[in-house]
Formats: sequence, structure tokens, C-alpha cells
Amino acid sequence: MEISPIEEEKQANFNRSRLQSARESRENDEKDAIKKEPRISGATGFFMLFAAGSMDGLQILLEWLVIGLFINWFIDICVWGLFFLWFKSKGVNFNLKKGLIFNGLAFLEIIPVVGELPLWILDISAMIVIVKTEDKMVKNY
Repeated sequence: MEISPIEEEKQANFNRSRLQSARESRENDEKDAIKKEPRISGATGFFMLFAAGSMDGLQILLEWLVIGLFINWFIDICVWGLFFLWFKSKGVNFNLKKGLIFNGLAFLEIIPVVGELPLWILDISAMIVIVKTEDKMVKNY
């Protein structure tokens, strides 16, 4: 069975259009990779640090009033959950390094006297620096 020249031309045009679409798709993917937005913007980082500082300040105040010895552990668990969900909503995955930093400093925050240190600010600022560094490495790669 022979294919007519008209059918051959239609098939060739169809194949050219598919090839062109594939090229355009690859070019768009490359442009999107270059223009990829950071997972944590400057404003989000500021609000994360502000929330962490507020929690540290509240816990220091409550500890000085002695009531913090009894309820700060509950506040720490809630704050840990808040920041965990906040980071996950921004697309941050917790590998070994980030998990140890985030959970290790949160665990230290639960210890009564050590909890007076601004560990939430240290914890969140370390996480922000790690995530921003990862984003820059991916963008430059």
C-alpha cells in the first residue's frame, strides 16, 4: 500500500510541529529553572524571625514569672509544629542536616533554664540561611 504525496506532506508537517512543540517546552523549562523563585522570600524570613523572637520573648517573660517552668514545654511543642508546617508549606524538605538543626535546637528549648536563651531565633535563622544557600546553589547550577 502506497502513501500519497499529500499524506506524506501532512505527516511531515505533523512531525515538524511536534518537534517544534518539544523544543519550545524544553526552552520554557530552562527559563523557568533560571527564574525560579526562592522558597523563603525576604518578607517571609522576616516574619519567621519576628514570630521566633516573639515566642522567645514570651517564654523568657513567663520563665521569670515562674509560670514558664510549667507551661513553656507546651508552648515549645506548639511553636515547633507551627514552624515545621510553615517550612513544609514553603517546600522545604528536612534532610539529615536540617532535621538535626531544627529538632535539636527545639529539643534544647524544652529544657527549663536553657529555654531562656533565644534558641528559636537561632534555630529559624539557621534554617533560613541553609534554605537560601540551597536555593542559590540550585539557581547557579
